[in-house]
Amino acid sequence: QARQAILDQYLRNVIATTERDAARCLGWTLAETHQTAQALAEQDKARLNVKISGVGEAQMACAK
Repeated sequence: QARQAILDQYLRNVIATTERDAARCLGWTLAETHQTAQALAEQDKARLNVKISGVGEAQMACAK
């Protein structure tokens, strides 16, 4: 739950990012970041695989 709160706040600050960039910023593994992002998506706190115009890689984004 602590990771979820941290990632939720991070997404609220940056709006959208890749899982890789979030992992690097937070010092987590990609697997930890992915699992936490999935949990947030299940709670409707994050959106995964978001396409943003001009950005080639799929992003995760704050849902609110």
